[in-house]
Amino acid sequence: RFFLSGGAIFLMVDPNVDTGLDPVLAAMGLQMGRETLANTEKYMRLKRIFEPVDRANIYSNKYSSHPTVSVVSRNEAQVASVFRGATWLDKIPDNTSPGLNVNFTLQSTPNTFADINGDFELNEPQEKKKSWNLMAAVEQTDKPQNAGEGVDDKEKEKKVGRAFVIGDGDFATDLLIRNDGNLYLIADTLRWLFGADTDVTTPTTEDDISIQHTRDQDVVWFYATVFGFPFLIL
Repeated sequence: RFFLSGGAIFLMVDPNVDTGLDPVLAAMGLQMGRETLANTEKYMRLKRIFEPVDRANIYSNKYSSHPTVSVVSRNEAQVASVFRGATWLDKIPDNTSPGLNVNFTLQSTPNTFADINGDFELNEPQEKKKSWNLMAAVEQTDKPQNAGEGVDDKEKEKKVGRAFVIGDGDFATDLLIRNDGNLYLIADTLRWLFGADTDVTTPTTEDDISIQHTRDQDVVWFYATVFGFPFLIL
């Protein structure tokens, strides 16, 4: 009811966990997988343990043009979002909910597979490589008649229900949020959920500024370092 009456929801969900959120996702026209996504070619060793489980630490920069990924999509050559045990998201087939606008804002690399048996190995033909939807931005513009009981009619008309779903409960943890591809995506997502018009500042690299000395200053520094500091030490 909160979402359908104009509320903003931010969900991060893990596979292989009974979160009880399936009805909430269904109200957004979404379903999620139970398998963990893995990749035998493009993955990260987050804790340098060098074990097959590292293959579940996938990353991707296959962003869409949605406002929630505006900064990272403009800088996709320098950044990527990292996941630790993610699952896939998809639309519910034949969904009849009116007014739902679902955008998948990030997909995995094409050589990613859903690890059905949990061995982090590609077992064909049961497990196939493909691009998977990792995130979804949902807007509910057409409110059902029974949504938002107790909410003023004018207020219901002004608000648009917004939700953002990430198929990984670890996406914003201390380990991953230090990555620019996670940090700036989270920041833009929160701004979109709250209706802000502009995105966050684009990440920049600090340039070293050279220190310029005059000729007299160079002479002073020369004698100070060659004679002065050794004299003080002696």
